[in-house]
Amino acid sequence: MLRGKYAQLFLICIAVILLTGCAVKEQQQESKYVELKEKIHACHSTFKGWDGKIHTVCYDTAGKKLFDEPYDILSELDFSKAEIENLTEEFKHGCASELPFIDIPPSAITDAILKTDLFKDKTICENIDKSIYSWKHNNHLYRYSKEYSGGGNFRGYIWSLEIEPYTTEELAIEKYPFLACESFSAHKMHAWSLNIEKEDNTLTITTDNIRPAEAENLDIKGINQIAKNFTDCNIRYDYYRISKENTYN
Repeated sequence: MLRGKYAQLFLICIAVILLTGCAVKEQQQESKYVELKEKIHACHSTFKGWDGKIHTVCYDTAGKKLFDEPYDILSELDFSKAEIENLTEEFKHGCASELPFIDIPPSAITDAILKTDLFKDKTICENIDKSIYSWKHNNHLYRYSKEYSGGGNFRGYIWSLEIEPYTTEELAIEKYPFLACESFSAHKMHAWSLNIEKEDNTLTITTDNIRPAEAENLDIKGINQIAKNFTDCNIRYDYYRISKENTYN
């Protein structure tokens, strides 16, 4: 009888220890979350090809990546909808540092599409993770970005230029008239794509090199070829098909 009581008391003690341990662990986790929450300065959501999920990536004020977690992590940290919007706004539009326009990482957008001479003396803003660059010119906001993307064997970079409010004055439309289209697209199979869209008084030009194996970028040669075959804003230009018809030089 006594042995049974000791056994029961032993089990009760074990249960108390486990519950106390769990409570301490939970408090430590909450403390860790509180500390982490205080450090978060800017966040954005992005597709991760390695697991096929949308992830939330957040940074502190120094640009250090704090975490790269599934999309709903900010809700788990008890951020309100307004706070999440502010963190996203800080990532997209925040000016973490300044640099000369000429130091922007190059692409077909900076090499050919933009009249870069108009901006060469400008000091521009760089966002928290050095992926978005913004500046103003003639009362228009320019936002240029580069982002890694892809899933499976298809991977590469996406370059994008947004101009708000809509204007084509600083684009090389004399040389590349398709830039004046409100909607236009061209692509080369398993290589790159170019898309132009005007929506809500914002012009967005996007090009990417997402493809299997080594990616081939859209360069000045490719843009010249698009212009050579340009006839109508409503046509989607298949660069690969054009080359097979021996019109590519």
